[in-house]
Formats: sequence, C-alpha cells, structure tokens
Amino acid sequence: CITHEQRDWLTLFSVALSCDIDQFAERQMMTYLTSRVTGEKRAQTSCIERRPQTRHRLLGLMLGCLVFAGSAAQAGLVTQASSRASLAGNDSVAWGTAAQDGATATSPHAVNSVGGIGVTATHAGDFMLFVQNGAAFTGNFNDGEVVLDTNFAGGSIRIDFLSPIRGVGFNIAHANWSDFTGTLAFYGAGNSLFGTVDVGGTSSGDNDGSAPFLGGYSSDLDIVAVVISVDEQLGGTDFAINELSLLTTGNGGGDGGGDDEGKVPEPATAMLVALGLAGGLVRRKRRARQTP
Repeated sequence: CITHEQRDWLTLFSVALSCDIDQFAERQMMTYLTSRVTGEKRAQTSCIERRPQTRHRLLGLMLGCLVFAGSAAQAGLVTQASSRASLAGNDSVAWGTAAQDGATATSPHAVNSVGGIGVTATHAGDFMLFVQNGAAFTGNFNDGEVVLDTNFAGGSIRIDFLSPIRGVGFNIAHANWSDFTGTLAFYGAGNSLFGTVDVGGTSSGDNDGSAPFLGGYSSDLDIVAVVISVDEQLGGTDFAINELSLLTTGNGGGDGGGDDEGKVPEPATAMLVALGLAGGLVRRKRRARQTP
C-alpha cells in the first residue's frame, strides 16, 4: 500500500515527465505540492519560483519519487530450468489420484501442495484427469503418472499460488502428436508479467517419459501465478501437464539448467535507467541556457 501523499507524488511525477520542466514549474496545480516540499504556505501562489536551485531541488525530489515507484514494482530475474533436477524444487502438487482416471475436474480446480500451499488451476473449460497409459489416455509421460488435461477445449491454463513461490516446473505434451512449443509466463504482484520461458518438444504415444520439461525460477520469492500455453498444431491447442515441482525457498534453482537467454530484466530497473538519463539531459539543457 502507498499513502495518499505518496500517491500525490506519483501523480505529480507522471505529469512532470510529459512536459518541459519550465512548463511544469508554471502549473498552478503544483502550488499545493510545493508547500509539502518547502514547508511553506503558498496557497495563493500561482506558480513555482523560477530560481534554478528550486527547480533542481524539485527535479531531484521527482527522481527520488521515481526510485520509490520503481522499488515497489520490482520483480526478480527469471531463469529457465531444463529439468526437475535443475529446478531443485522442495515441494510438489499432484492434480489427482490414479483412481480418478477419466474424471472431470471442474475449473477452477483447487488443490494443495504437499507443503500446504493452495494452488488453483483455471481454464476456459473443465479439465480432465488422466493416468498415463490408463484406460483413456496415451501420451509420452511416465507410465502411471496422473496428468491434468485441457479436455479438447484448448487455450491456456492459469495457475495461481496462495503464497508466492520462487520456481515451478512440469512436463508438458501437446494433445495432437507432433512437434510443438510450450510457453510458461510468470506473474508477480498486481498481475504483472515479468518473465517467460519456452521449450520445444515432440508429443507422442510412446509412454516413455519423453515429454519435455518446462520450468523456471525467479531470483526472488515473487511468483504469484503462471500461465501455460502451447502453439497450435494440427488445428488445436489442447495439452496436458503432469505433477508440478515447486521451489518455495531462497535455496535451489541450480544454474546447471539455466540459460542467460531465459533471463528477463526487471521493468523497474529499465525505467529507472531511462528516466535517470532523461533527468540528466534536462539538467544539462538548463545549464546550457544559463551559460552566457
């Protein structure tokens, strides 16, 4: 949460970024906020004084406000994990039991991890629970595994975690036996997307555990949801996933399965760098104007 005063400053800063600093200084709406900065009562003042030091001080305060806003929106760096071993998870989620082979699982489908974290899977239609090589499902997961299937409805699966986690991974297979690409998107607080990873693989009915592993972990404990999808193959986007491996602590996430290409920079960091440079240009421009 932020205070009303912090919200005022964030609004003020967004206005400042959209116009020249001198024009910004002339805005009457700045009167109230200027009194907060200087501690002076200027309710009747129509604009900010044009002294350079005043404008410089205001610019510095605005950049400080940006740092505050950026720090609130930070997210970790995502690294792809190529296997359960490289994810080094410490918790897991089973979607059902072997006795539920062929059963419908209504969306949203809520379960708990072994460690007690609430997990909810949501899909446009209902899910089906299948057992690999059971009565109604043949794929390339390991024999006997329980999988969560999108039930020919296609589209993505969103998984929400009641408590933030650091990493997640699973095996995935397209329902239409073919080469395919699976994508995993990571979301943080405020439903903000902060990273994606993908994996290519082949789905088949070989019952050999060859379904590719799709997973990743963050540098922080900040994953509150993920969205899983596959590309369209043979006219469909139906797929299945098996048991989730979760990383819920600061340990784990071995670099052996990581790839620098899977790392996504923090949006807040990029914003701070860009606007910091912009602030420097404004100051340089003002100094140039003051030079005889």
